[in-house]
Amino acid sequence: MGVTITSAPAGRSLTVDSVACTAPCTFQWTPGSTGHTIAVTTTPQAGTSGTQYAFASWSDNGAQSHPVTAPSAATTYTVSFTTQYLLTTTATAGGSISPAGSNWYPSGTGVLVSATANSGYQFTGFTGGALSGSPALQSLTMTGPATVTANFASTAPVPITIYGTGVGSSGALASDGAVDSHYTLISSVDAATPGPNAYVVNSTVWPLPSPWIADGPNSKWIGPYPYTSGAVSSAAGYYTYRTTFNLNGLNPATAVLTGQYAADDAAAIQLNGVTVFSTSQGFATFQPFTINSGFYAGVNNLDFVVQNAVYPQTNPTGLRWTSAARLAAGCR
Repeated sequence: MGVTITSAPAGRSLTVDSVACTAPCTFQWTPGSTGHTIAVTTTPQAGTSGTQYAFASWSDNGAQSHPVTAPSAATTYTVSFTTQYLLTTTATAGGSISPAGSNWYPSGTGVLVSATANSGYQFTGFTGGALSGSPALQSLTMTGPATVTANFASTAPVPITIYGTGVGSSGALASDGAVDSHYTLISSVDAATPGPNAYVVNSTVWPLPSPWIADGPNSKWIGPYPYTSGAVSSAAGYYTYRTTFNLNGLNPATAVLTGQYAADDAAAIQLNGVTVFSTSQGFATFQPFTINSGFYAGVNNLDFVVQNAVYPQTNPTGLRWTSAARLAAGCR
């Protein structure tokens, strides 16, 4: 009598009377004969990548391996398997993910995936295709193999370089009369010195080393003219010096810029076109300042708008400042 041993899904590995077969398998048994055994000897069984099949049940409610008596009519025995999918999770430095590692789940199972940041880090989002976005607790329904990565970023301050006036790229003081490579004179009231070059002022000729603050050790005075003699004046009015810095990849909301500056005669600080700090006349002492808002995620413009007041005698103008910038890391 014809007996068919099959599986759901089809193609699973079985043994019938201790002989391996791939379902469906068909046999001719003598009705009423005994000593037959149908079994699933391997469970779970590998499928395509990230998929496996675990024994669930036989249609005759028998055990995973059990004896049967040959029926008197054509009969089909079906073994059912549960499809399982692999969830692989990883976490970048700075935190953990749960569940962690590689775990198998039955098809259709809902899995809660959570991310936890370590001290000094923040969770920035899931990636990998199965989950995305910044909620740290999300549910994933297993409809196929899935990969999830929890991403973290440091919240510790990250120093960047914003050059003070009158220094080279190495941070060493620039030579008297040199063009400051980090600052541009973007506007000038004096037609004789229209910019864009800003010059390192001569450190040994009036008004240096007094009444202006003497140069060094971390910055020098710059001006629209190097003032190589003590008899050179600049027109009264406004001179704007600009430097730029890039916060790409950092969180601008956490940026803090601190420094101190002096100007002949007075100056306002503008960040991206907005005045964030100003002071009255001050070339004999430094004025400290802190900026903690108004930063952009990309290139930022830092402008010093210097006012040269009307003065009946020789009337130079200049700017000097020393920075101490710090930015906190993190995704935007």
